Amino acid sequence: MGKKAKEHRKKTQARNVKIKGEQKKMQKLYQDMFSKQLTDLESKFSGETENLNVKVGDVEVPFEVVNNPIENILEQKQVEKIEISDLEK
Repeated sequence: MGKKAKEHRKKTQARNVKIKGEQKKMQKLYQDMFSKQLTDLESKFSGETENLNVKVGDVEVPFEVVNNPIENILEQKQVEKIEISDLEK
C-alpha cells in the first residue's frame, strides 16, 4: 500500500468518525427535545383542569375532559332508570 493510499484511508476514517460523532450529537439533541416536549404535554394534561375553556369567536365555551365517557354515560342511564322506576311505583 502506498503512502497516498494510507493518507487517504486516514483522512476518510477521521471524516467518518467526525460524521458519526455529529450524528450521535444530533440524535441526542432530538431525543432531549422530544422528551422535554413529552414531559411538558404530560404535565399540561395530567389531571389539571384549570382554564380549559375554548374561545369560539367572542364567546368562551367551557370545556370538560372526561376520562371514561362510555362508563359515565352508562352510569347516568342507570341512574335515570332507577329514578323512572321509583316514579312508576
